[in-house]
Amino acid sequence: MAIINGDGIRGVLKGIFLYTLGLLIFSALAYWFWKHPLYNPIGAQNLTQVETKIEIVFRDVELKARKNGLKNWIAYCKKVDVEKNSSMVYLTERPHGEFYNPKLKDGEDMNLVDKKKLEMETYKWLSNLVEYDTDSDNFTFKGDVKITSDKEDLIETDELYWNNQNQVITSNKKTKITSKGNTRIISSDTLSARILEKIYDLKGNVKVLNNEEQTTMKSDNLSIKEKEDIYDLQGNVEIETVLTDEQQL
Repeated sequence: MAIINGDGIRGVLKGIFLYTLGLLIFSALAYWFWKHPLYNPIGAQNLTQVETKIEIVFRDVELKARKNGLKNWIAYCKKVDVEKNSSMVYLTERPHGEFYNPKLKDGEDMNLVDKKKLEMETYKWLSNLVEYDTDSDNFTFKGDVKITSDKEDLIETDELYWNNQNQVITSNKKTKITSKGNTRIISSDTLSARILEKIYDLKGNVKVLNNEEQTTMKSDNLSIKEKEDIYDLQGNVEIETVLTDEQQL
């Protein structure tokens, strides 16, 4: 049987203690380096992925579009912004242009008419900014918007949406319609119009000033059927007439 004296026991315990202490220190250092890796400026690094946004800018641009073999619209502008992976095109710096619609008689089939002899109805437009969606072929006009018809009727508003597929225009901003020669001026809070049918719906604080007849009409809403020359005033209708000197006598 081996006999270990007191000094031997202390030596063994001291060795176990030093081994355990060394193991603890090594484990602590390994854990620290795992949580705090050394930075090597020339070594491979984990790069953060950055999304690149590419914008293409064109200047002094003329854009044209055709539909069913006929010219549909044209736009002129000093600057066009196009973003990658986006259907939106932005026409800036006071763009202007025209929309075209074929003049068809009631019941006339577009597929049966001679397109070479077909007359086109023109709407001229002007605004500070145009947002054009290439997917839907629709336009949003913003800032000092002016739309002029073939009859030289002028629509003015701050923002207007032109649905080019259905030929419907809408505006949720205050709108003013002035006929040629200022014979009639109509104002309202909102506007919705079906271009082909020549039907206009105006809502909110409607006011109609007829300079020829010297009358002012006010109502909540107004529906206009231009082809039949029908003006349908709806809700809280007020009519004021300015009498001439002869009428007052």
